[in-house]
Amino acid sequence: MDKYGLYDAIELIEDVVRGHESHVYEKHSGSGLSCHYAWDGQPDCIVGHVLVKVGVTVESLEYGESREVTPGKYAMGNASEVLELLRKDGIVEFDDDAQMYLTRVQYHQDDETPWGEAAKLGREYVRGMIAGRRS
Repeated sequence: MDKYGLYDAIELIEDVVRGHESHVYEKHSGSGLSCHYAWDGQPDCIVGHVLVKVGVTVESLEYGESREVTPGKYAMGNASEVLELLRKDGIVEFDDDAQMYLTRVQYHQDDETPWGEAAKLGREYVRGMIAGRRS
């Protein structure tokens, strides 16, 4: 199982965001979910893109409404829940700080923040969190 830390997660997000800094995630109408990790056979939200980059299959992330398929095992839940389930299943592991960062970035994306700004706010959040540990 591949393992990723905070700096890996930041680099993965930066790779996803590069060239898409002003992208604002659009929710799929009628789905009832704030975001989809994958939609119509492609990574969809910012964390969905990261998960596919590290080897998680699109099929396991896709929610059923997009193609009349059974929802993938990792299609539902907030980022921290999905990341924890992926770890428990031995698929991929993000350490606690990386999970916190990805969850925070996802939170801002779901709040219609452009991806570049969401990544920046996520970095600021974990920077403050880590500084707080040193106090």
